[in-house]
Amino acid sequence: MTASGMIWFLVLIHLAILLAATGWAQRQRLYFELSWGEILLSILPAGAMVLSFFALALHMYFSLDGWPRTLGYGDFSMSLARHARLTLAYFDVIAPATLFGWPVLVLICALMGRGRRFIAHLTVYEMAMIGGLLVMMMGPSRFLSWWWD
Repeated sequence: MTASGMIWFLVLIHLAILLAATGWAQRQRLYFELSWGEILLSILPAGAMVLSFFALALHMYFSLDGWPRTLGYGDFSMSLARHARLTLAYFDVIAPATLFGWPVLVLICALMGRGRRFIAHLTVYEMAMIGGLLVMMMGPSRFLSWWWD
């Protein structure tokens, strides 16, 4: 299986687990027990992801008087290069942690009696991450070309 095939396989697993966990949490009425603070804490990583992504896009656009003409950091100022590296480092941590760690955490919580109450938190987190990725896909196309390459 190729790397892109493996990622799509993991995405399908995520969606299946998310649907099952969301349905279970809804039947158990766990979402009604969440406080606003718990919801905010669950969506905070996705919010930071989207804000850092668009902050970098704005910083890049205004620093370069447009979008980058080449891939890499060639014509970036020191502050823009640092900003890009920090943003990419955050994504390098949050993406694999979500892709590989989230299903494991849901499974652990499902198997532990007292951990089941955290399934609602995990589903809110995953829904926020998916929503954040969808919002990011609406970014400027020339910035997205630089970002994904």
